[in-house]
Amino acid sequence: MRKFTCFLLFFIIATHLSAQDNPIIDTDRPGQCYSSITIPKGHLQLETGIGLDLMSRMDNWGLTITDFRFGVANNFELKTGIRSSMTRMHGIDEFSFDGSLMAGLKWGIVNKKVKVAYIAEAHIPLYPNIIKAQHLINVSHGVGKKMNFYYMLSHNYDFSQLRQSNYFGGLQVSYLISFALMKRWTFYIEGSSMWDSSVPSNFNFLYDAGLMYLVRDNIQIDIFFGHGINYAHGTYGIGISWLPLKTKDLKNIDLQ
Repeated sequence: MRKFTCFLLFFIIATHLSAQDNPIIDTDRPGQCYSSITIPKGHLQLETGIGLDLMSRMDNWGLTITDFRFGVANNFELKTGIRSSMTRMHGIDEFSFDGSLMAGLKWGIVNKKVKVAYIAEAHIPLYPNIIKAQHLINVSHGVGKKMNFYYMLSHNYDFSQLRQSNYFGGLQVSYLISFALMKRWTFYIEGSSMWDSSVPSNFNFLYDAGLMYLVRDNIQIDIFFGHGINYAHGTYGIGISWLPLKTKDLKNIDLQ
């Protein structure tokens, strides 16, 4: 309890000192689409949350969904993260656990009125032994001051499917619209279509929506929900993102 109290005090103090000088936070949470904006050079950003997926045959609790994003150069960032979850199959009282480490990068190819970013990620398993990877293109642009559009095309790959001769991964297309509500609230709604070559006859369609609240210029909290349109899937979650560090705080780290 004492450690938690100390951490909370540090969090509040550090946030108060840095909030006025740091740029306004922009996150990859919580929708399917990623942001097309990279972390500013020399800054470290934390994005974390918990989630729940309810499906027809199993329930999945996302116990740890945490990303660390670091701006290495202008329009280029490196990222790492932790994923862990607990799964319960319907009709069985036993629970199974799985987890992975994520490593990746984001490159802001175009950073003008229309923004284009390339993202690549590899998920290295802790348990079970299933390596997954994905790379994607994310495009975004604004319409006026209160509305933004996001488009994503993703190719993902499950290495456990290598034995299938015709397997070349899965594809996902997502389209998101966000609306600024008052000064610090943002609402989004998103639609996604998913297809995997291991089950070529199945196309899954999902919608999700959520709210983001800017607590300070460098802290955002979010809540979201979503449902499958043509299949049984419910997804729910909450999260927080924090941009605490500035370039001067990282003067002893040389990544040039």
